[in-house]
Amino acid sequence: MLIPSKTDYDGDVKETTILEAPLEYKRSSEPPVKYRRITLRQLRAVWANVVCGCVSGGWTDYKGNLLVPDKVTLYDVNKYVIKPFTAKQKIYFVEALPSTARPQLPRSYISHRWGEPLIQFIQILEQAVLDFRVSCSIYGDQVSRGGGMTADTPVWVCAYSKNQ
Repeated sequence: MLIPSKTDYDGDVKETTILEAPLEYKRSSEPPVKYRRITLRQLRAVWANVVCGCVSGGWTDYKGNLLVPDKVTLYDVNKYVIKPFTAKQKIYFVEALPSTARPQLPRSYISHRWGEPLIQFIQILEQAVLDFRVSCSIYGDQVSRGGGMTADTPVWVCAYSKNQ
C-alpha cells in the first residue's frame, strides 16, 4: 500500500511503502522482540517527559543530585519514565505507547551506551534521519523496504523494546 509522504530536499513528493506484518507477527499474541521498535517521533515525546520531570518532578541521579535534562541518561529514563509507565501492565515500553497503532517492523538496530545523555542519542538519530532521508539505489532495493529514513522510521533500542 502506498500513501503520500513528505517531500525530499529537492521538493519532490515521495511516497512511503507501508510494510505488511510477517506471518510470525500476525500469529503471535505478543509480537517477537525484534518487532518492538521505537521512532524518533516517539523518542521526542520521551524527551518532553524528561524535561518536564526534571523541572517539576525533582528527579535525582544515583548519587542524589538533582538532574538537569541534558544530563539524563537511559538509566534515569528507565527509572523515571519506562518502569513507571509499564510496571502496572508488565509490558514493554513501545507496546504501551498510544502512538504505536500498528507493528513497527524492522528497519535498523541502534547500539548505544545507557550512560550517555538521552539528548545526545536523540541528536544522533536526528542526524541519521537527515543523512538517510532519501533512498539511494546504490545500496540495493531500498524502495521495497520503505525507502529512506524519517522521524517515523522504527529503530530497535533495547530499553524501549524489552520488558524492564
